[in-house]
Amino acid sequence: MQRVPRRLRSILAPVKASSHTLLTSLSGGLRVATERTPGYFSAIGLFLQSGSRYEGPHTEGSTSMLERMAFKSTASYTTHKMMQRMDELGGNMTCMGSRETVVYQATCEASKLRTVLRLLHETAYKPELREDELESIKEDILFEIEDSLFKPDIILNEMLHVVAFGQNALGHPLIPSNDTIATATPDRLRTFMKETYSEDRAIVVATGVEHARFVDMVQELNFNVQHATAPVVLPSSYFSSLSSSGVSPSGASSSVAPARSVSTAASPYNSFGIGVEANPTPPGQVNLRKTIPDPLAPQDFQYTGGERYLRLPEMAPTNLGPQESLTHVFLGFPGVALDHPDVYVLSVLQYLMGGGGAFSAGGPGKGMYSRLFTRILNRHAEVESILFCHYPYSDSGIFGISASCHPSMNPRIFSVLMQEMRALTRGIPMDQLKRAKNQVKSTLLMNLESRVVQLEDIGRQVMLWNHRVLPEEMIKEMDKVTADDIKRVVSEAINGGLQPTLVAAGSRLQGLESLRDLV
Repeated sequence: MQRVPRRLRSILAPVKASSHTLLTSLSGGLRVATERTPGYFSAIGLFLQSGSRYEGPHTEGSTSMLERMAFKSTASYTTHKMMQRMDELGGNMTCMGSRETVVYQATCEASKLRTVLRLLHETAYKPELREDELESIKEDILFEIEDSLFKPDIILNEMLHVVAFGQNALGHPLIPSNDTIATATPDRLRTFMKETYSEDRAIVVATGVEHARFVDMVQELNFNVQHATAPVVLPSSYFSSLSSSGVSPSGASSSVAPARSVSTAASPYNSFGIGVEANPTPPGQVNLRKTIPDPLAPQDFQYTGGERYLRLPEMAPTNLGPQESLTHVFLGFPGVALDHPDVYVLSVLQYLMGGGGAFSAGGPGKGMYSRLFTRILNRHAEVESILFCHYPYSDSGIFGISASCHPSMNPRIFSVLMQEMRALTRGIPMDQLKRAKNQVKSTLLMNLESRVVQLEDIGRQVMLWNHRVLPEEMIKEMDKVTADDIKRVVSEAINGGLQPTLVAAGSRLQGLESLRDLV
């Protein structure tokens, strides 16, 4: 057996992993969380309780624009020098804005952690927000909006939330309108940052680092913090990989009844320059659970439901001839908050229903034994793709089925999807339930192998509850899910007195059923 050279022994020596997350709360409200994972690379993130749900009329569109203004000119760097510095450090640095969080994160060698932390702090808290750079990203956003006309998954996701939650917090669009883009100013972004980037709304998270050393690094920065509490030991968890469905609607189509009005002002899609056909019905409303009181969003969060349809332009022909137009639909129902016990039921249901595309090559993980694949995709040649989607948030959620089909199926696509939901209330074979549980548990465990997933797991859980959930506890909750639980949750969603959410996009929407045809 060949001996390992002495100079390599320290490098190759195994690193003992810690099963705990450490959390320190600083005097200004800033929290610092770490987990000592084995390896020679670290992940670091700045999590902010921000996002489109916290935008108001005076700050709308700020999340989308701040995401694109990241890593540009700051108090210490020009954009060119910032890019140059990022190239020198290597790794990967990104900024992501969503409905409930804005995250600045990076992966790097452990030895460069201090420098990377300073760079993230610089771009988040000391941006210049120059007028010329803002005008440049406005052009980028307008191009992305135009491009999204040919990406139904993006369009349907936005329409789903706007229609399901109306003018409530989760209904605030991530995609700004043309008017919002045109009127955006650096002062608007600064106002939004002042409202949502405060210390008490921020968490700095790192994996693969010693806790006390990292807390010292954070305190070196100008977060206006001085004294720290003793670190609290938190159990590790795989929660983020559960709560992130990892699946976005592949597209959606909705029924077109005679339109009673054309809605553009309240929709982000007026930026597309085409009408949004609406068939409004008196919305049922329910106050959903609010677990995070927030002065920026004092109103009760409500699911309203309803329907909205977006007529897209015909696809341009290619060198191979004309492209076939598809109808893209989403049928949605009110869900539950992340801390609700039924979130486990819906997570199992997501894998039970599954889905896939007509051109799937098969193999492990392709979902070819899931209910949507065997009961819809294999039986209806007009359906090109279908997926079950689950979007849980801090105080509510939404779930349902997205599908893309040939326009010839417009008159019955929503009925087929609704029938499949109702079939769940008539019983589920035990082999299907067992397979779905095994899939969701294995996904949770495998996802934790990613440092980025670990990072998001820590940041999002600490932000919501200031603690983490043991993976063993979560697996036990998965094992407790029964066919009766799924029947109950689906029955409550269908028959609970709230109208479903129907959204659609396509160039040929004729013949689609309306909401009143399903209820």
